[in-house]
Amino acid sequence: MRQLERICKKYNVSLCYLFGSQAEKGLHLLQGEEVEIEDRESDLDFAVLFRTLPENIPQSYAKLINELQDMVTPFHADLVFLHEVDHLIQLEAISGYCIYAESEEIQSEYEERVMMFAADEIEIFRRNEKDLLEAIEDGYREFEYKTD
Repeated sequence: MRQLERICKKYNVSLCYLFGSQAEKGLHLLQGEEVEIEDRESDLDFAVLFRTLPENIPQSYAKLINELQDMVTPFHADLVFLHEVDHLIQLEAISGYCIYAESEEIQSEYEERVMMFAADEIEIFRRNEKDLLEAIEDGYREFEYKTD
């Protein structure tokens, strides 16, 4: 985990999460434990929140994912920048393991904000879904489809 801390500080990462179907195995791997890999195509999903955005985001992505990949081989590393994804994906990330936090305060404030916004998005999605289902039940079948 010291290597992860060094990487996060190097790239001005405030928070780093490990999430997805292989998160628990990834956590054990990062803690130096032996991990059995059933599927060689499995990846470990990392999500990072930057203290300040890098000037060259694509370059930072490439460098950061390469360093993470070196830590988790033979898994494949996948990386999400939390500032680039919607709140539902952010919610998925914080539902995993926080493997690096610059401070507990930053972590708790960020997670609280994500949960609040994600709850709003879920409510909007449910209302839209309800409206669509009601329209279909009422016989509304007009869809516009255009090809270029």
